Amino acid sequence: MSCTGLTELVIPNSVTEINSGAFSGCNNIERLVLSSSLRELSSGNWNNNKNLKEVIIPEGLEIIYGGTFNGCTGLTEIILPSTITNIETDAFYGCTGIERLVLSPLMKTIKTSNWNYNPNLKEVVIPEGVESIDSMAFAECTGLTEIVLPSTITFLSDNVFDSCT
Repeated sequence: MSCTGLTELVIPNSVTEINSGAFSGCNNIERLVLSSSLRELSSGNWNNNKNLKEVIIPEGLEIIYGGTFNGCTGLTEIILPSTITNIETDAFYGCTGIERLVLSPLMKTIKTSNWNYNPNLKEVVIPEGVESIDSMAFAECTGLTEIVLPSTITFLSDNVFDSCT
């Protein structure tokens, strides 16, 4: 698919599923509004879209699979709805423009290879409910200035904040 003229994509609430690669090659999308009927986001739809600046993720979405947004360097803020229960490894890997991250309280584990190696990440909001953080989850986030761990955290793996200054 070559949809180079597409800069804004609003997925209507009638859409309940998007297969992997449905929007592969649509690398000029700057703004993406997802359907509130989606429960899962498959991989390979918006990865490596360096023009993507804004993603509106509505309540209702539960799972974001690996590779969904990796390499989207234009994203500066991710606010996850409270319904997110799982973000697979590599879903946001390489999104080095993200400065602010607000996680969901239904996520029990913050997995590795989503937020690490991001020098621009300054603020992370981890709500009550999150219980563990995997190895190197925020490693090399050299711009990180604010993170508060909730009282529900029971496990921090190795090198979670390795090389953060």
